[in-house]
Amino acid sequence: MSRLAQDIGEGGTEWIAKEGRPAHLYVFAHHGVYGDHADHRDPAQWEFYVVPTSALPDVKQISLSRIKLIAAAVPMIDLATTVEKAVHAISR
Repeated sequence: MSRLAQDIGEGGTEWIAKEGRPAHLYVFAHHGVYGDHADHRDPAQWEFYVVPTSALPDVKQISLSRIKLIAAAVPMIDLATTVEKAVHAISR
């Protein structure tokens, strides 16, 4: 978790001493292709995990195996739709 920042208008940003998560939604990315076929430039080789902050445990680090328990992998082609659905669910 990072320190929170608060926009104070024309003066800029003020740091708040309290730690927390400033976002309502996080997108984790994992490139699980290895060997000669691995190409980090190819978005089709990446998996994305869209996780609302409320679903994250209160820890500073999280493993991929734990993320997989919280959210399903989404290919790049479905990422925008998945994020939109998650945002809609959060904003209810």
